[in-house]
Amino acid sequence: MTTGHPTLLNILHYGEDQEDATTRQYTKHLKLMFKKRGYADRHLDALDGTLDVYLQVAPKFSKKNACLLSQISNCGITPTTYKQYQSDGRRLIESYHGDLQKRRERRSRQDGFARLQAVLPDLVKGRLIKPNQPRTLPRLFDLARAREWDMIDITRGRVISLREDCLNSDEWGRVKQGAEFLESPRFYRRPVASFYATISSTSCCA
Repeated sequence: MTTGHPTLLNILHYGEDQEDATTRQYTKHLKLMFKKRGYADRHLDALDGTLDVYLQVAPKFSKKNACLLSQISNCGITPTTYKQYQSDGRRLIESYHGDLQKRRERRSRQDGFARLQAVLPDLVKGRLIKPNQPRTLPRLFDLARAREWDMIDITRGRVISLREDCLNSDEWGRVKQGAEFLESPRFYRRPVASFYATISSTSCCA
């Protein structure tokens, strides 16, 4: 039962009407995933086309989600294919609502977050941080930017307030992981600390 929102079927039709190849690919993959999962048009027309509803239908892939792993196996697709279909479906929904464009604009900002991201590869190369640690940061940075915060504005209290901006517990978990990385002693160990001091001072003068 919809609540006045466009339905998932409306969003599929929107994607089919677009001329650019990328959006059409998003649409193709979303249709394939729904078909594999057994959703007909009548089912999609009864579901709100919101990201919240979509993530209930097609949750983000997790090796810990035994139920999802079983469903993927029953659909006859690989986890890699599911991840591609799921992420492209999310992008189509975000494109429809304008959220994808807004996130890309935020990502293009030359702020303290961008300056930090620019030095992370060097820190990984120098074995000052682990290769997987920077992957915890993008969601934290995006939610902070959406509130018009910069790197120097991040505090523990503000991070906690981002909980209300997260779609689910998994997303909140990634935000917390990013914050824990920024607070970790390893991140502040020299020469990491000198990088961070440079970033912060530059941001203050911007």
